[in-house]
Amino acid sequence: MFVLDAEVLTLTGLVTTTTTHLVGRERPSGLRENDSFFSGHAAIGASAGTLICLQHLELGLFGNKAADAITCGAAAAAAVSNGLLRMMADRHYASDVIVGTAVGVGSAFLVYKLKLRPTRADQTALQFIPVLRSDFLGLSFAGDF
Repeated sequence: MFVLDAEVLTLTGLVTTTTTHLVGRERPSGLRENDSFFSGHAAIGASAGTLICLQHLELGLFGNKAADAITCGAAAAAAVSNGLLRMMADRHYASDVIVGTAVGVGSAFLVYKLKLRPTRADQTALQFIPVLRSDFLGLSFAGDF
């Protein structure tokens, strides 16, 4: 999970840094800083919150559905609060936070779905099917190799 988390946060950081330097949008505070679009804080926060939700809801890290759901909700609330506080501090426009959040969530889903494979227990590796007819008795098998 650590490597997967590192890959998501690295991807989010690279996309954020590249876009910020290419676009060069001035911050709403007017301090002559041209790194407003899009919000890196919102992107990283959304990536982290999405990873927490994916890992807890799909992998059941606590072994308790209610505890995993509460953890996911807390992570989502923290990510949303982060974006709102960036706007309240006059550091970003709403569009900066919305796009940053979308990039963060998208990065987490992309890497998570590309990297996480179903476990052996989730797959049917081999199936045995009896063949019973009046003129034939046998066994058929099929599976993924």
